[in-house]
Amino acid sequence: MKKFGLAAAFLLMIAVYLLPYRLTLVSGPSMTPTIADGTLLLVDRSYYSHRPIQRGDIVTFHYGREIYLKRVYGLPGDEIIQLHTPGAPDTIVLPDQVARVEHSVIRRQPGAALLRVKVPAGRLYLLGDGGMLSRDSRDFGTVAQAAVTGKVISWPGVESALSGRQVAALR
Repeated sequence: MKKFGLAAAFLLMIAVYLLPYRLTLVSGPSMTPTIADGTLLLVDRSYYSHRPIQRGDIVTFHYGREIYLKRVYGLPGDEIIQLHTPGAPDTIVLPDQVARVEHSVIRRQPGAALLRVKVPAGRLYLLGDGGMLSRDSRDFGTVAQAAVTGKVISWPGVESALSGRQVAALR
């Protein structure tokens, strides 16, 4: 009986490993307020084997020896505009805000500049929803699409986590 129990446990572990779904525990504030630290997520590791990555998707990916969780902000061919201010983290500028930022920040802040990043083929620009709390493409640049390991398909409160404005900004 003991051998049967061990064999069943071993087969269960293999089956879980081979399934495309993984439960993942969020560690850190980079996706706050959308996904809080300590939230348990369901990630589909096979999702992108049959579908393209879309702007707005929340993905897991390898970067160095770590696995990160970020939102797809820029796809290959997109131009991302970052406001670089010495001594402060870069911030993203929406295209319709460039003129205002040039007038109100660039002219008044020594060393401030708008940086335009063209997302190369086969790469993604990924951001955490936590803004300045996130280490993302503003820090380490674009990420290879091949580094994406899955799509987050479920977490508690998903319907109420995004406002209509946030969803519209991602389109």
